[in-house]
Amino acid sequence: MLSPNEVVKKVAKLVFQGNTCYIDRKTREISTIEITDDESKLTETLEENIEKYIKVLPMPTQVLGFAMKDFLQEVTDQEVRKELINGLKRNNPTRNFLQVVESRYDIQQHWIHFKADQCEEYVKKIFINEYNY
Repeated sequence: MLSPNEVVKKVAKLVFQGNTCYIDRKTREISTIEITDDESKLTETLEENIEKYIKVLPMPTQVLGFAMKDFLQEVTDQEVRKELINGLKRNNPTRNFLQVVESRYDIQQHWIHFKADQCEEYVKKIFINEYNY
């Protein structure tokens, strides 16, 4: 059986990739539904017994937006920060932000690590809320 920290890390990686995860409350077994899966049968089975599982959806756009704004504090290069801020102010802020990030390798690597940490925090909050409920 995985430790709670191992479960959080594994689920965070899966959520980072865009998967929906179901974690058995007792065994901590992780079931995932990938976007490309024929998810109907698996989803029906898991949803019928949802009280046995913690369901973790991919990080919502709003939470990702907050992470992008928080990331601005991490960027020390004023020129890059200005580009990111401008990208977030225009239409399609997520796309604009990611275009700036992807155009610079060092910022891209920093964003990937930052987003992974944010995914981990997102999963921890879900677990805390579920176990306190």
